[in-house]
Amino acid sequence: MVSGLVFENAGTGVAHTLQNSFPVLKSTKHLMHGEKVAFALLAKMFLQNAATTTINKYLHFFLSVGLPSTLADVGWEKATDEDLLKVTRFAAKPEFYLEQFRFDTSPEALLAAKRAADQYNKDYQNQQLVQS
Repeated sequence: MVSGLVFENAGTGVAHTLQNSFPVLKSTKHLMHGEKVAFALLAKMFLQNAATTTINKYLHFFLSVGLPSTLADVGWEKATDEDLLKVTRFAAKPEFYLEQFRFDTSPEALLAAKRAADQYNKDYQNQQLVQS
């Protein structure tokens, strides 16, 4: 029970549920658990409308250690919205309890969060290049 409380209070519940759905598309089989959780954590931040400073802090760290932070990084560069909806529908199954959260965890919201994380990262990296 304690591990469950820590799991949810640390904010990793959604990220872990999302990463559990990654194998729906076979292109992610090469990823390790932490790599999937990293990208899922970014998507979760967009679901929650996290502060830009928080997103930037995590994104900077992920990029500095080589963790996946774009759809291409997780093997989904050619994935269509329908492909990604297969993944998000799996994650949104009732047995994963996403409906307990106070933000929209519908398959469509999960898809939008993944797309937003991907685009934000691309924009972030382009901005870093311009500043260099």
